[in-house]
Amino acid sequence: MPLADMSADMGSMVFASESHRIGSLGEFPISDESEQVFKDYIEKNRLQVVDAGDMKAGDATFHDSWVLHSALGNQTDRMREVMTVIYMADGFSVSRAVNDYQLDDLSRWLPGAKPGDLAVTKLNPLVYSKLKRQSWSWSPPA
Repeated sequence: MPLADMSADMGSMVFASESHRIGSLGEFPISDESEQVFKDYIEKNRLQVVDAGDMKAGDATFHDSWVLHSALGNQTDRMREVMTVIYMADGFSVSRAVNDYQLDDLSRWLPGAKPGDLAVTKLNPLVYSKLKRQSWSWSPPA
């Protein structure tokens, strides 16, 4: 979600339609190599690529986490100001990190969580549960 109006040349989100149906393509850290693997897969399977284009502040895109997606490079001198929200199902557990990027994400976004733990931390509170398995409280940082 852009926090300020964003032109397409600032690096809109792009999505490979129907790519969520294929499941995992493997574990890849974000890199030029992974970008090429995904680009080759998209071309080989003739998947349609959809570009979000220009977006106004507050517009939003939504996608399944399995959809191949990326933000194009920012071709301007303006900072791309955006907000990302990731929803996880109740009961979602932390998986083992397989590369340095995932280790960094684990320590940054799920502090204190270990593989097998529920993905619920101070930064990622349980918002709703049908299971009523635990209570939680949240207060804004001081």
